[in-house]
Amino acid sequence: MLKNKIDPYAPCYCGSGKKYRFCCQHRIFEPSATGPSISESQYKKAEKYHYQGYRLMGERKFEEAIPLFKKSIELNPDIPNPVNNLALCCFMLGNLDEALKIQRDFLKKSCFLPAFGLANLSLFLYFNDEDAAAANALYIAASQDDISLEAALKICEMFARLHLYQDLFEFAFSNPHADASEMTFWAGCAAANVGDTGLAIEYLRWVNSDDPKFELAERYLELLEKGARPVSFRGDWPMLVSSDFYLERLLKDDKTLSNPVLKHRWVIDFVESVLNDPNHKDKKPALDVLKDNLHPEAAAFLKKLVSGSFGSDELRQYASVILLERGDIKSGEVIEMQHKGRKSSQLLFTIELDPEHKFCPLPEDFAEEYEKIVFSSHEENPDWEKIAGRYREMLFKCPDFFPAEYNLAVAIYNSGVKSDEPEKIVRRLVQEHPEYLFAHAMLLDILGCQEHYEEGMQLIKTLKMPEKTHPDAMKQWFLSQGRFYLRQRKFDETKSFLKALENFPDDPEIDKLKKTYEECRTLEKTFKKLSDMFQKRGKKGLSRKRRK
Repeated sequence: MLKNKIDPYAPCYCGSGKKYRFCCQHRIFEPSATGPSISESQYKKAEKYHYQGYRLMGERKFEEAIPLFKKSIELNPDIPNPVNNLALCCFMLGNLDEALKIQRDFLKKSCFLPAFGLANLSLFLYFNDEDAAAANALYIAASQDDISLEAALKICEMFARLHLYQDLFEFAFSNPHADASEMTFWAGCAAANVGDTGLAIEYLRWVNSDDPKFELAERYLELLEKGARPVSFRGDWPMLVSSDFYLERLLKDDKTLSNPVLKHRWVIDFVESVLNDPNHKDKKPALDVLKDNLHPEAAAFLKKLVSGSFGSDELRQYASVILLERGDIKSGEVIEMQHKGRKSSQLLFTIELDPEHKFCPLPEDFAEEYEKIVFSSHEENPDWEKIAGRYREMLFKCPDFFPAEYNLAVAIYNSGVKSDEPEKIVRRLVQEHPEYLFAHAMLLDILGCQEHYEEGMQLIKTLKMPEKTHPDAMKQWFLSQGRFYLRQRKFDETKSFLKALENFPDDPEIDKLKKTYEECRTLEKTFKKLSDMFQKRGKKGLSRKRRK
């Protein structure tokens, strides 16, 4: 059945550049005669070197294993096992091109097509972003007559990597080792992915406790028996975990991906495996990997995450930030995003925070005076009426310097004098200088105190964020929104702004908002407990009356 899956017009697995039909297709059915024989002593020496290399490979001592495999190949060049393991060692050390060359060279000159070697080649082609050639080599491997158990497991793994679940299902139940205990995980997951729940449960129950996939099998079995679906990015039953991508061996160091790795599509598969893994609590570092990924599917992956229902609201928000940083979404663009179980239009923006940013030029003659007034407002017990008077004097001399108008509004507001002047000032500033976030923040605080929540929400929605602003302005805008939502007991929204404020230096206003938020949450929980208690007592009282 799988023989029909081989595309005769796909690139040949040997790397010749020709179509498979016009290159190596005949070799499956017409193997040539065996190669030259070697002496028994040579054979034993070759086996000894191979065994020593294989043992070191199991200890992940790949560099030490390589010369032993080379010695084994030199003594017995026609045996595939040391060649396969040599190629794998090169691959695990990050030498993908060398691994491909070793495997292809052997398959070109070999008098037969070893299934494990072809599956090995499929793995290397997959990591080289040659999915069509990888699938072609894999189908050829699966169609061989003499397949070892190790090769069969490798073929199953590759079908899973390429998401060829129907082909995996067919192979898992038709290969010579279909009844082996090692095959039960692959057979069970393949059955689950093609919709045969009964067969999937039957096979997953037989996965041995010493199987590397036992924990995954147990989790899937529990879900299948409940009739539940897996919580995964694609909505399928993933068979690969993050460690199956050998990422740590293809990194230049612990933090930075090498440029060759960043261009590959398989990095996206790695990120998906981390998102699917419940053992990875913090998913953000995995998404960080995609910030510099050059493959076009990276943007499509992030957009699907943002617009879908997989994961938390926070994770989707973080993915949208990465899309902005990559330039795949423009600042000010509106996209559909799920939030609290509902899809809604979200305005995305990115802002450059510049500590040197000036909202309005101030003549040098007034710079020193302005600085003194600002510093006086930061004293322990500022005289707000006096400060307001000094700002009025300054505005008389320099009427176009609108930040002084904002500070005048703050001084009047803090003086305790009942006046609508502060509100009038900031409303005008919002209209005339929409990029000045300080004015928006103060107006939102005023509207919150007046309980004009609808107008406050309209102010938040209609604000067009500037491309650049001062960090203090952004901090003030976040603080005002946090206070605005807290006044309405919208704790989730308040918490999100407290999270955003973590990126700013310590500030008494931030600490005050955090403390008020925690006190309000504690009170809410206390009232809920009391309410539940009184409700229960009320029900008991009613039931007693009825019995009388």
